[in-house]
This record gives sequence, C-alpha cells and structure tokens, in this order.
Amino acid sequence: MTEFEKITSMRYLKESSSHSGIGQRTYGLQFVMFLLLSIVFPIILFYSVNPGALQPIQLTLRCLIILYSGWMLALLLARGETKWFATMFWTFCFVWMGIAGMAQTFSGRDSYAQVIDPTIDTKNSFLILCGMIGWHFLYNISTREKQTRDGSKLLLTNLKFVSRRRVLTVFWIAIVLTPLLLAYLGDFQFFLKSRIETASGLSDLGNGSSLALQGIIVALIQVPPAIALFGVTLLLQESPELRRRPAWWVTSALILALNFLVNNPIGVSRFWFGTVIIGWILCWRIFRTVRGYRLAVIALVATLTIIFPYADYFRTPDANVEVVAPYEFLAKKLDYDASAQVSNAIRTYETNGPAYGHQLLGAIGFAVPRSVWPDKAEPTGVVIAQAINFHFENLSAPLWAEGYVDFGPIGAPLYPALFGILAGVGDRLHRVAVRSGGARVSLIATPALALYSLILIRGSLLGTVAQGVILAVAFHFLGTREAGHQGSGKAGKR
Repeated sequence: MTEFEKITSMRYLKESSSHSGIGQRTYGLQFVMFLLLSIVFPIILFYSVNPGALQPIQLTLRCLIILYSGWMLALLLARGETKWFATMFWTFCFVWMGIAGMAQTFSGRDSYAQVIDPTIDTKNSFLILCGMIGWHFLYNISTREKQTRDGSKLLLTNLKFVSRRRVLTVFWIAIVLTPLLLAYLGDFQFFLKSRIETASGLSDLGNGSSLALQGIIVALIQVPPAIALFGVTLLLQESPELRRRPAWWVTSALILALNFLVNNPIGVSRFWFGTVIIGWILCWRIFRTVRGYRLAVIALVATLTIIFPYADYFRTPDANVEVVAPYEFLAKKLDYDASAQVSNAIRTYETNGPAYGHQLLGAIGFAVPRSVWPDKAEPTGVVIAQAINFHFENLSAPLWAEGYVDFGPIGAPLYPALFGILAGVGDRLHRVAVRSGGARVSLIATPALALYSLILIRGSLLGTVAQGVILAVAFHFLGTREAGHQGSGKAGKR
C-alpha cells in the first residue's frame, strides 16, 4: 500500500466518523461567533458614530461585505480547520473591505480625505462582493479531495520533509549574504533605523531607477533568516534527537539574532514583520490544534483592527503619534485604504482607459530591470496616485483595483477569484501535511505564505511579488522526499 493510500484510508476514515455530527456541534458555535464578529463588534466600534445620509443600497452592500466575510470567518473558527489561506483572505475582506470600508462610508470621506461619491461607493461595494463570491467558488473547487491517481501523485510530490542539511545551508547563506548586502547598502544597521530612513536609503539605491533591484536585494536580506528560523523551529519540535544537541540550540540563537537585525519592527514594513513573527508563532504544534487555531485567528483580527494602527510608533519614533480611537484610524489612515483604492481605480479607469493586462504583466516580469524593459508598468498604486493627483505615490492597490485598472469591471472580481485557486491548493496541501505527520514543509510554508498573501492581496503586485516569489522558492528548497533527512522520531536517525 502506498503512503497516500495509507493516509487516505486510515486518517480519512477516522475523520469521517468523528465528523458525522459536526454540523450539529458547530452550527451553534458558528452562529455565536458570527453574532460576535459581524454584529456585536461593529456595533461597539461604531456606537458613537453619527453617519451622514447614506443611500439604502450603499449601506446594504457595505453591511453585506461585513456579514459575508464575518460568516466565513465564523465558519472557519467553528470547524477549527487550519485553512490559513482562507483565513487570511476572509480576514482581509472583514477588516479592510468590511469594517474599514464601513468606517469610511460613515465618515463621508475616504482614507485620502476625498468626499465619497455614493454612486462610486455603491459600485465599489458591489465589485468587492463579486470578487469575494468568485474567490469562494474557485477556492472550493481547488480544495476538493481528488482520489484519482493524478491527484494522489500531486499530493505525494508536494508532501516533502524539511531537510536538516538544507536548513543549515539556508542558515549559512544568510550568515554570509546578509553582511555582504548590508555592506552594499552602506550600513550594517540599515534595518535598525526608522522606517522613514530605511525607505529613503532604498530610494537612493541605484538613484531610484530600479524598483526591481531594490525589492530583490531586500528580499535576499530578509527571507533567508526567516526561512532558517521557520525550519529550525519545526525540526526541533519534531526531533527529540536534535533537541539533545547543543549545536542546534546555538544555531537557533544565532538565527534569532540575525532576524532581530534584519526583520525587526523598527526598520521594516509592519506587514513583513508580521509575516515573520506570526509565521514563526504558527510553526508551533499547538497552533495546528482546534483551540490554538481559534486563538490565533481571534488574536489576528483584534491585532489588525486595534493594535496594528498604533505600530506607527516603531516606524517613526521621533514623530508625535496622535492616539485616537480605532474607528478614527480605520476611517482616516492610509493603512486601511484598500476599499478607497477600489474607488480610485474606478476613477483611474475612467481617466486612462483599460491597461489590458499591462499591470499584471509588469508584476510577472518583476525581475526585469527598466533599463532592459523601458515600457515596464509602474506599480498600480503609483498609477492610481498619479491619476488622482495624490502627493504620495507609494499607495496600495488591492487585487480588485489591480483588475479594474487592467480590464475594468470584469477584471475587478476576476483577479481575486483567480487567487482563490492558488489559495485552495495551498490549504489542501497543508491539510494533507497535518494528517500525514512528520516535519513536512507545508506545515511551515502554508502559514507563512498565507500571511504574506495579505501583502499580495493589499498590493501593489509589482511592489510585493518579488519577496513572495523568493519566499516560496526558499521553502521549496527546504524540501526533500527522503524521510531520513527530516526531524521526526525514528526517521531522523541514520
């Protein structure tokens, strides 16, 4: 009997028997969580807000975004299945498109202090809902279990173990590469400065002529230490043998120190820091359990809506950060501009016409320098900023906005829907890795890549895809099909 057949025959039968009453057991819990997330939480948040005159359809669509995404989050929490890509997508929709979008609609102005046009806002909400439905549909298709021979082969190919040798290889690459690249940037404390100083230093790199070069250099500095941290954490959990070796604990300490140097909350993007620190937390076995998963999701939603905005202190420690209510942050800060950017994408399309995939093509060819490709697209956030004459060009561009700038009303729901296919494959591999046991790559890759998907969904794609690709390639490098190289029990001894 093959490994895949053993997994499916034994574990699936056990789960099918244990899930026979799951509907009755989880429905009540799901309903309670839905009420807390989608009803009680927004009421508390907007209790003191006096919204202006809103059109009924405008308010209805905004409420539907909150209710739909809140219902899906409640479903994930009630079932306790570690579907990290789905969790991150619905969290983004709930926080950025739902709660923050409603806050801006209530205030009458978006994150850019522009007066909200009810007609555009209604169209905006409708397109967001269509994208959510499309993502949901294609995600469900891509997560279906395939018992065919081809489906079995696909799963076995990707059920790789974390290789000890390759974790150490990534560690030494980070030890050697990080000082060299920091020297190239001209300062070994480059990422220990404030975010403003770091951004300024990067803009001076190559006279600011190559965003691709900037992104690749930053990714090569930041990704290897993070990957080594994830890998060594999983190996130490799965292998009692490694835990008895002092050398591995010394290696872990060095990896932590290296991450503090280049992946700290002072000089790096809060989204990237969150990917590293939360991804590392999710490497621990407890967060593969139902209780651990629920705790992680609730903490994530609370962090993104309440704690995350105040992290500006770490980016600009010398500035006077005004402390206001979370509602004020959600309504006014550019960190929560995703919904506003969909409206701005509509205005950009009306001004410039369709880009016919030029923006997406630029993201795919992110590594090609502009000296080689003079007509390479600017990041979509920059294109939108120029179209609305905004003074600051480093803006986000969520998948809905990317699609609208490229193909108009058809592209807006299409881009997030297509992303649902990749998300479904990632969650399906993680589910099988949890069932099969051992130090599988998917156990650390899926949570980290799902967290990074928040950055990709928020955009712009051209400015974020480089680090995501290097992250995925690094995880792929860690894997081996030989069980003798992984860190669980007997298999770890050679």
